[in-house]
Amino acid sequence: MTATSPTTEQAQQAVAQTGAGVVSSVNAKAIEIKGLNVGDTFIAPASLTTEAKAISNGVAGNGSALSELHAFGLTLEDLADESTGEAVRSALSTGTGANLSSTVKVTAESSSSSVDGSTSARTQVDTAGVQADQARVELGGTATVAASVVLDAGATASAVSDSANAYLGISQASGLDFSGGDSGDVRFEVDNNFIASGVVSADLLSAAESAADDANATAEINRLLGADVEQLLVGGSSRIDGNTNVTLGISSTSQTGASSSVANAATILGLNLQEAAGSGDLNGVGGALLLNNKSDLNLGQTSTSSSGDSTASAEFNTVGGINLGDVDTGAQLVANTNTTVNLDQSAQSSGGDVEVATQVNNIYGLQQEGLLETGGSTTITSNLEVESKRVAQAVAGAASSDYIGADQVGISLGVQESAGNVQLIVNNFLGSESLASSVLATASSQDVQAFIAGIEAESLSSAG
Repeated sequence: MTATSPTTEQAQQAVAQTGAGVVSSVNAKAIEIKGLNVGDTFIAPASLTTEAKAISNGVAGNGSALSELHAFGLTLEDLADESTGEAVRSALSTGTGANLSSTVKVTAESSSSSVDGSTSARTQVDTAGVQADQARVELGGTATVAASVVLDAGATASAVSDSANAYLGISQASGLDFSGGDSGDVRFEVDNNFIASGVVSADLLSAAESAADDANATAEINRLLGADVEQLLVGGSSRIDGNTNVTLGISSTSQTGASSSVANAATILGLNLQEAAGSGDLNGVGGALLLNNKSDLNLGQTSTSSSGDSTASAEFNTVGGINLGDVDTGAQLVANTNTTVNLDQSAQSSGGDVEVATQVNNIYGLQQEGLLETGGSTTITSNLEVESKRVAQAVAGAASSDYIGADQVGISLGVQESAGNVQLIVNNFLGSESLASSVLATASSQDVQAFIAGIEAESLSSAG
């Protein structure tokens, strides 16, 4: 059986010339699967192209623009009883396999400008290529899932005589999302082999500019993942590829007011496999498990003020390549991850204080938090490269440049038991530079990395 989706194009654009608030909201979905039972192979290619734009150009009053975009290529959900809410049929079950694919291209922009009033631009995005929520998927034979998301999102605000505020929020951007979201209830079962890939390419921008007042630009990322799987049970072998490429630009500029540039990210991962273990007919991955990841994060952040304070700050909670929970394989495990992080921040002011601050709580190439049992050999290769540079320049005020790093680990293992040989290969690099200068006041800088390791293992045993 084949379900097809023609390329879906939706666009909303609003323009206000008087400074009134403008809202653009788009909800788009190419294919929705709920309680589908197919006797043979199920094929579903989804393609979605959608755009949301809000533009506010004001002269005499305040201006605001809000752009909201919810876009999903293919979704899976159990069929539930309307009265009880209980699932009565699995989201998808097939007799001989499935081939699911999705390509999502989304653009979300908000732009606000005003001559005499304040301006506010907000852009919010929630998107995934293939998403399962409260879903059980039972596939006979071999299954293939491929999902990609190309995201271009920005918020820009400019004002002449008042303040300018720009905000970009990414609640979710995932190629393959089998996490279950808030419900956390997704089970993926494949009788034979399972091949999956999830790709996210994101170009993100938040920019604010004011001539006579404060300028504030903020970007927040809640979850950005290439492939996210809650529970996977496979009778044969499995290969999962995750890929994320994120470019994040944040800039704020003020002539007479304060300037603030802020970046916050909770989770940015290439591949997250929460659980591949269980009991019954299928127990984890019956054959070999192959995991591949390539993650790139590039932050370019600036804050400039002619006479006020200037601040550029960034906080990243979890950034990494591959995260594993409980995993049980019948044969070998091979994992390769390449993670590159480049953070470039600068702030300057001629008349106020200047501060550049970076905090990175947890960054890793591969992290395994549960029990890892492999029926064959275990080979893990991790290349982790982090480069961070901060420059704070002040003329009349104080200048400070700080970097606080918590954990940076190439390979972090919990309890690992292997029936064969274990080979761990790590390249873990950290390059960090903090510079602060002031002509008329004090200047200080600190560069602290609490813990850095190539390999960290709680318990490791091998029969090889």
